Amino acid sequence: MNIEQSNNNQHEYLKQFCVMITEYASVMLESGAISSTIEDCVHRIARAFGIKADVSILPKRVLIALWTMDQEHSYNNVGRTIRHGINLDSVLRLTSLAYSIEKEPKT
Repeated sequence: MNIEQSNNNQHEYLKQFCVMITEYASVMLESGAISSTIEDCVHRIARAFGIKADVSILPKRVLIALWTMDQEHSYNNVGRTIRHGINLDSVLRLTSLAYSIEKEPKT
């Protein structure tokens, strides 16, 4: 569902989306993805759902800010990583997920 189609409760939708995308980015960071890959993937997913995104990556934190395209609603979230390591399988799968979401039409 595109956020522009959700007129009744855009803020709640944006909040849930932000929580989901923050968890996604945090898992990527924990798995050893580089910050540019995390940012690119978050932007791809957000664009696919008609959402503007700003991403900041710190060593143990992911900061996400989202807006509706008309910028009437926004939501921010901070994700914390608990462990660090390198899991290239997870990075590859999560990156592939972002690309597949971008290609699928949202209705």
